[in-house]
Amino acid sequence: MALRMIRKCLWSVVCAFVLVTVFTLASGQCEGLEITIEVAPNVLNTQNHGEYLTVHTDLGFGMVNFDLPLYLLVVNVENEFYNKTIAISFTKADNRGNLVVKCEMSDVEDVVAIGFNKLRLTGTTTGGVLFWGEQTITVR
Repeated sequence: MALRMIRKCLWSVVCAFVLVTVFTLASGQCEGLEITIEVAPNVLNTQNHGEYLTVHTDLGFGMVNFDLPLYLLVVNVENEFYNKTIAISFTKADNRGNLVVKCEMSDVEDVVAIGFNKLRLTGTTTGGVLFWGEQTITVR
């Protein structure tokens, strides 16, 4: 009984931490480790349905704390605050050992808008440091 109560309390603390982290990063008040991301394709044609949107990073795969959520957000569409989450299908390490994030194109198309869209990848390192990186893509 006590163990169940401790788990519920711990889960509440983790959820609160994640929510504060996401809203802080989404509001543009980013502190922590800024990483470089490269989104491919950087121009999305909604008429040509590719399989995945890929986000390449300069952050080592082993530095990512996968016990805490990793988010890909659309935070800015044509200079308007937006804040929609894109589901991450899977992650992997590239041939340099850096984090690569894959999202199904249908999930991306559900949340982006025609025009310029700023994407932000956020997460936490194994050392507990928040990391984030942004890139603007074009959707046609």
